[in-house]
Formats: sequence, C-alpha cells, structure tokens
Amino acid sequence: MKNGDKYQEKINVAYDVLTYKIGSYHYNWHHEIELLWLLTGEIEVNVEGDRHHLFANDMIVINSNKGHATFALQVNSVAVRLHIAPSFFISQGAQIGKGQIHLETTQQKNSPVFAQLRAYLSQLTLSTTRLQQSAAVYQIAASLYTNFFSAGAETFEFAQDNPVLKRATEYISRHYADDLRLDQLAQRYNYSSAYLSRLFKNELGINFYEFLVRCRLQHAVFDLTHSNDLIVDIAYQNGFHEVKAFNTMFKKHFGKTPSAYRQSITPEVLAEDHGFKQALSPADQVAVQAAFKQQLAQQRTPCDECTFHQDALRCHDLVTTLRPLLNRKN
Repeated sequence: MKNGDKYQEKINVAYDVLTYKIGSYHYNWHHEIELLWLLTGEIEVNVEGDRHHLFANDMIVINSNKGHATFALQVNSVAVRLHIAPSFFISQGAQIGKGQIHLETTQQKNSPVFAQLRAYLSQLTLSTTRLQQSAAVYQIAASLYTNFFSAGAETFEFAQDNPVLKRATEYISRHYADDLRLDQLAQRYNYSSAYLSRLFKNELGINFYEFLVRCRLQHAVFDLTHSNDLIVDIAYQNGFHEVKAFNTMFKKHFGKTPSAYRQSITPEVLAEDHGFKQALSPADQVAVQAAFKQQLAQQRTPCDECTFHQDALRCHDLVTTLRPLLNRKN
C-alpha cells in the first residue's frame, strides 16, 4: 500500500474450522480450499487416488473440488481442518482460480513457515474475539497464497451458486444409482449437452461423468464400511453395472481395491466413526487446547539468531522466488 492510500473492506471473513477425530473413509469434495493439520496420531489422506501418509504435526492443503478422504492408521488421531472459500482469496486480488496451492509438510515439517501456519491456526481456534479470528484467517490465507500457490494452465471460475449447475448436481446426487447420461440431464433442464458439459468442467474442474462416479463412490464407500453386503451387490446398488467397473473406479480414486479397503477397517476405526465430526470429549478438548497453546508459545519465542532458522528462511525465500520461473519454463 502506498502512503496515503485508502482502503475499505467489503467482504465478510467467512471460514469453517473444526477439530475432530478421524476414522474410516468419508469421501467428499467441496468448493472450499481445505487446510488440514494432524494434531495427534497417524492417518492416510487420499486425494484423487494419491495417498499421503501424515504423522502428528503434518499439514496438507486440499484444493477446491478435489475428491478426498481420510483414514485413521492409529487410534485417537485428531485433526483440525480449516475451510476458506476461493471467493475470499479472489476478493483480495489473489487469482486463486489460475493455479493450485501445493502444501504438504511430510518432507519439511520443521520449516519455520509451517510453524507459523500452525501458530495462526492455533490463534484462530483459541481466540475469543471476531477481530482476532479474522486476523488469523487473513494471515493463513496470505501465507498459503504467498508461499505455496503455483500458477497452472487450468482456470476455474468458482461460480458456486450457478443455478443451472446447482440443479444438475442436486439431481445427480439424488439419482446417482440410475442409468444417467449427460444428454438426458441436459434435455431435462432444456440446455445443450455441450453447455452443461462446459459448466461442469469450468466451474468444478471435472466433467459430468466424473461427478457421477464420485457420487456413486461416496455411497459405495459408506456401504463397504458399514454393511456386510457382498462387494458385487454394493457395486450394483450404487450404479455400477459390473463389479469390474466398480473395482477399476475405486482403485483409480483411492489407490486400492474395495476388498483391500474393507480389510483395513477395524473395530477401533468403526468406533471413531460413531463420533465423526462430533464434539470432542472433555479430556480430548483439554489435550487439544494444550497443543494449540504450545504452538503459540513456540512461535512467540523463535530462535531468530540460530543458523538453522536463518538458513531455512533464506531457502524458503529462494524457492518462492524461483517457483514462477520454473512454472514458465514448464
């Protein structure tokens, strides 16, 4: 900002933060960008078939409309996740629709940039005033965009409330098990197949068939987890006309077969599912609050003079500077 510039904020700071225990796969995708921080335990994060192994204190970003699911590899795995709508970034001049945020701490979890992000998340969850909470969200968003955003060839419009797309996706969500085709759906709402196809691709980043498959898999995963039905029956019940197609799509999206997933489910994992995204127990709440306070205390007393801290900051600054050059080269 130049000296003398005036600025008036015109957008509410909308976010959704939740601390919860992780159990079995709950396959989903959403418009918001998600930052996930594993506080305790060990989990698998599956993002469109790529499996990421996270341990305590690891973080990962899941970009808008990316199909994903988490799975507890250790009992009492607790995570905090933050959702921020792309519109928030865009309102602040960040062209978030022209690339993606790439953040995963499994290789560099001790970086001071990651420690700062954890401190911001801790501040967000511990703060009691809207001003402090909004400040933390701005700091998190700024860090994600400044340090981890990479421009890409694909551009998404993020028109979440498009009425045509909303009606189409709601219909698919209700009739996913039927024999649906793009031309049938377009005719139902008096639009051309080409127009409806462009809506899916431009605003969700996926085509009609991919959205349909996701809806079918979402329900199939639940049935695999919570029923004793045969896999072939689960396939047919959820719109797959043959078990081979079901196996292929399941492996594409989750990196494993339906039978392998079902074999990984233990009574302990199922027990965590009963309280999925529900309030933590008093004992767990105390432990989580202590973890947040510890992160804040560590960030407030950084070792700014130590060689490791200075070298890490210089390295991160260099990577940030070179990233646009590498993107242009590719």
